[in-house]
Amino acid sequence: MDDRRDICISCAEIERRPDLHLLWDLLGTDIGESYLLYESANFIVVPGAGALVPGYTLIIPRAHILSMGYLPETLDAEFEHILRGVKDWLAAEFGQEPHIFEHGAKNFREKGGACADHAHTQIAPIGTTSRYIESLHRDFTTDTADNYLPAARQTVALGSGDPYLFSHSDTHGGAIAIATGAKSQYFRRLIADQIGRPDEWDGVTFPFIDNIRSTLAAGAKLAQYIQ
Repeated sequence: MDDRRDICISCAEIERRPDLHLLWDLLGTDIGESYLLYESANFIVVPGAGALVPGYTLIIPRAHILSMGYLPETLDAEFEHILRGVKDWLAAEFGQEPHIFEHGAKNFREKGGACADHAHTQIAPIGTTSRYIESLHRDFTTDTADNYLPAARQTVALGSGDPYLFSHSDTHGGAIAIATGAKSQYFRRLIADQIGRPDEWDGVTFPFIDNIRSTLAAGAKLAQYIQ
């Protein structure tokens, strides 16, 4: 079965392959491996392209899976440890409350607004706001979900369930929505609207290179928040 691994940008970053390596294409290969803000046995942390705000960061599993709903439960503790550290780092370095987002694909056709065929959790320091939870409840069938990975697994149900959208902040808690028919980059559209740049939501067209570089510069301190 074709899993599109050979055309996967995330796999290229994980494997340090120059082909399809988006961050090297945007920032130049002279950044070397500094884009790898943190690595563990099963995850990498990198600046996100299309960084609408400084600090926009991705946690990416090394396994080529479509969404975090397919992540093996044995990796939950490792992921949660990294996520907590990333959130603490973003709050300290960028001075805004971080929010967690994921467009959770069910398969290559029902992608829940995902713009890539490799799971990635987005974390963005965008301040204390309820707009993301409220938008999910407005636009989709949505349930409260503070336990990210179990909720993702239950929704996608190993491909027999539904694509999903997940959002969480410490102040407003979490929610998961059945994302059938979700627009591409749904959460990026909301962030773009929040920062007053509603037409600049597409991460390929608007990479926000200066913001990526800000994240990269701050990344030198990330490890101390995770260890």
